[in-house]
Amino acid sequence: MGVLIFIITPAILYLLGSSWQPFENVTAFPALSMITLVALAGVGLFGGLTCIFIGAELRGVRERYFSNVD
Repeated sequence: MGVLIFIITPAILYLLGSSWQPFENVTAFPALSMITLVALAGVGLFGGLTCIFIGAELRGVRERYFSNVD
C-alpha cells in the first residue's frame, strides 16, 4: 500500500500542476499553487511511509505473538 501511494502521488501532482480544459467550450481549470502542490507531495510521502512502517510493525507483532500457536 505504501509503495502504491509513492507511485500515485507524483501522477496526481502532475495532473493537478497543469492547467487543463475538460471540455471544448469550458474555461480551463487553473493550476494549483506551488505551496499546495508541495503540501500534497508531503502528505503523499509521509502517508506512504506511515503505511510502510505500520506494516513492518504489524509483521513483527504477528511473528512475536502468533509464531508459537500450535
